[in-house]
Amino acid sequence: LVRSGLPLVRVPAAVRGRLASALYESDRQVRTTSPAAVRQWLCSREGWEAGMSREEGLPLLRHCLRGAREAAAEVSSQLVGLPLVPLCGGGWGRCVANAAGAAPL
Repeated sequence: LVRSGLPLVRVPAAVRGRLASALYESDRQVRTTSPAAVRQWLCSREGWEAGMSREEGLPLLRHCLRGAREAAAEVSSQLVGLPLVPLCGGGWGRCVANAAGAAPL
């Protein structure tokens, strides 16, 4: 994600709380990399998967699938078109909609 242009920072909970307070005082918000936010960001970019290794892609796929059981229809529609399916020969296949209109999970 960082290589694709999405700025990421992992901080301890105590620091996160202080950061959120400081940003709130300056009328800003902390944005998290929730699965939905990552799916949305990836959908708005082209070619981000170029050069992505399997070691990088599989954790990204797992993250994007979080919450899939709770909101299956919404998550499924957000996955359509994302190249997150690892192919045997290398590279990444795209999630596609099935006949019911939802991406297979």
